[in-house]
Amino acid sequence: MDWSSASLAAYETAQLALDKPLLAAQVIPVSPAYAKWVNNVSVESGNITTWTDGSKSSQPARFGYDGRPGLITTVESSSYQRWFYAVDLGSLVEFDCAFIIGHNFGSLSLKSVRLQVADDNSFTTNLTELYNFGSPGDDSRLSALSLSGGRITAQYVWLRIDNGGVGNIVPELGEFILGRRRQLEYKPQRPYDIYALSEESSIKKNPNGVISKTVYSRRGRELTGDLWVTDDTYLADLVAFYRQCRGPFVWVENPSSAPSSWHFMMRDGPLMIPDTNPGLRNYRLVADEQGPQSMYLDVEENG
Repeated sequence: MDWSSASLAAYETAQLALDKPLLAAQVIPVSPAYAKWVNNVSVESGNITTWTDGSKSSQPARFGYDGRPGLITTVESSSYQRWFYAVDLGSLVEFDCAFIIGHNFGSLSLKSVRLQVADDNSFTTNLTELYNFGSPGDDSRLSALSLSGGRITAQYVWLRIDNGGVGNIVPELGEFILGRRRQLEYKPQRPYDIYALSEESSIKKNPNGVISKTVYSRRGRELTGDLWVTDDTYLADLVAFYRQCRGPFVWVENPSSAPSSWHFMMRDGPLMIPDTNPGLRNYRLVADEQGPQSMYLDVEENG
């Protein structure tokens, strides 16, 4: 199906420039029609329904959108210089940003990682580049908050992973998020803790007084914030976010000044936006950063 684009709303770009937080629900379906790793030879004929899936059997392509970045998908063969992580979303889906975590693109010294869409499942008609992540300098998370065309509606999407013809590559991918943003009206209200970090542990005190502590994970972002809503546009956005977000989403605290410092979160709890005062509603957002610990933002940025 033909893809299309539309500009972001003026209020969205204005709030982005003001560094108001951004929510982005993962819009890749739980079960897209197809998701495959395809090499540069296979894509020369046929389409995503006939291409051989080059995924490693123990690390299938579905690991790339399952909400668990610690489950890495990769390819079986090391005999190709270019790979495509191709997805048929099953129908037209709306998105306007993209994020990648748990990859090895920096280690591979890639020339480019390109997000592209097409009108057909052979990825030949109207094939268009939405964003080029460039040549990642390391394996830290990647973000694209500004796609060519603004807000995209497409069915056929792939990541083109290219090393510039210098040797064969074995790409890895933890999570590929196609996001539909909801730009917040305000930052969360006080009291609000930007340093709230998790710790999952157990303590055992022996009869002799010695205390033993086992730490399972720590330093994941714990997000709890009250969001004031004074405008029906933002109210509709939050309701739409809840309806769309089955769990995984991206939280970008400062999307203008720090777009790469985003958290991959798991939302919890019901939708509640009570009318607290005339013209004022309050939305309580509760979420925890998705592990494993090695992929927490605080660990990535601070060692």
